[in-house]
Amino acid sequence: MNIDAERISRIFSALNINLSELDSLIFIHQRSKRIPFDDIYMNKGVIIANNNINGFIYDYRKGNVKIESYDYFDSSKNDTIAHAKKIIKNLILSGKIDYLDSIAKVDKKMFDSSRKLNSGTEFEILIYNKKKEKELRRIYLQETFVRVINKN
Repeated sequence: MNIDAERISRIFSALNINLSELDSLIFIHQRSKRIPFDDIYMNKGVIIANNNINGFIYDYRKGNVKIESYDYFDSSKNDTIAHAKKIIKNLILSGKIDYLDSIAKVDKKMFDSSRKLNSGTEFEILIYNKKKEKELRRIYLQETFVRVINKN
């Protein structure tokens, strides 16, 4: 957990984001779970705060884990990942976090009950809101949640 906290702190610093100045923020971290690993060392994500969208990418193979700006929502080689990111973005920007949470619960049940789903990508979504009694939420989605959406 300390390593993750340090990494998040480095991302905020690299993107010139001061957490103490924010009333709320959304932090999305995308990572590969594939075996054999596809871009396992490449981590991507985005921070949405104060009406700004700041994408980032970093590579564990680089010595100091250089964090670079990245057009997160518009960059994807995989159609399923692109669709997943579009759904996440639309739900977050429209304030439908509870719906996103519900999708994550259904996705988890589907993934746990069927090993055939073989998710390759995980999205960790952290939501912080000072105004709602310093609310902090964490939502995990597998790329398989797109299948949940497409079935309905």
